[in-house]
Amino acid sequence: MSSYSFKRGLVAAIVLLHALAHASVGMWAFADGNVWVVEPLWGIAMVGYFAAAFGIMGMPLLCRRWKEILVIATFASMLLLLISVSDLAMIGISIDVVILIAALVWEGDVIDAEVSASESMDHSAQHHSLLRRAKWSIAGLFLLYAGVVVLVRPAYLQWGTTADERVATLPGDDLAPNARYRIDHAITIHAPADAVGPWIAQLGQDRGGFYS
Repeated sequence: MSSYSFKRGLVAAIVLLHALAHASVGMWAFADGNVWVVEPLWGIAMVGYFAAAFGIMGMPLLCRRWKEILVIATFASMLLLLISVSDLAMIGISIDVVILIAALVWEGDVIDAEVSASESMDHSAQHHSLLRRAKWSIAGLFLLYAGVVVLVRPAYLQWGTTADERVATLPGDDLAPNARYRIDHAITIHAPADAVGPWIAQLGQDRGGFYS
């Protein structure tokens, strides 16, 4: 039996793509959900799916716990969809369940057997190759990065704004009354409007200033 079959690679790729899809799911969920509920569920689901995929691929420390990680990530994803993404909740939950069943029931034993075979070959060698160690180091850094993104997301969405500013009605709100992807950034300028206005008017291409 090959230590890494096509089916195992396919399952890992599907779980990895599902994790990437949760980057968007979490961003959309912040529109309606409570940040203290959405953030932990989003983090557990997205980082959990990444960790499960890396475990299926054979990443040390995760390869023996990928099933448990996948189950936890799936339940977090389902709760996130039920609480915050009502329009597409059932579609997302159906995908969660299909992936869970495919990974655990259809290919779970095969994956575990292949992981065990890979570990046996690793233990028989004197040391891991430099490429292998570099690969899992990059995967570990990626998991850390994904976790940091989840943690800083609430602050990024509301950078510089106050609670009153975030609920205030602004010009243009009526053009997208049901907008789900929203970012509120602001800066408070301690000057009257007639002093600030001319500076705003000269911003942009072919005007007084072209700023980022």
